[in-house]
Amino acid sequence: MKTKHHDEDLRVLLRTLDQVKPVRNPAFRTEVWARIESRRQLPATWAAWLRLHLAGFSLAAAASVILAAGAGGWAATARVGREREAMVARYVASIDPHRQAVNIGVNSR
Repeated sequence: MKTKHHDEDLRVLLRTLDQVKPVRNPAFRTEVWARIESRRQLPATWAAWLRLHLAGFSLAAAASVILAAGAGGWAATARVGREREAMVARYVASIDPHRQAVNIGVNSR
């Protein structure tokens, strides 16, 4: 169980630790007004903000189109390659004399 003496010691310790000594910043007011003025210079409307950032959006859109075109071209090339291989395999199978002999033997029965 805690005694009154212990509580008093704790109270004195907390009082000594609770003393805050703020550091004065002589430029505080100037810095606050500078931040306020910098915010005032930002565009107030969506149209003004868009005009300010139009170059960035244009660059992002162009990069997206180029990336999509490149990915589409790569996918198309891969698909054409697979289809060409299948077509070659079908052609070779159609002119293979061994396969034709098997097919003729099956059809003649």
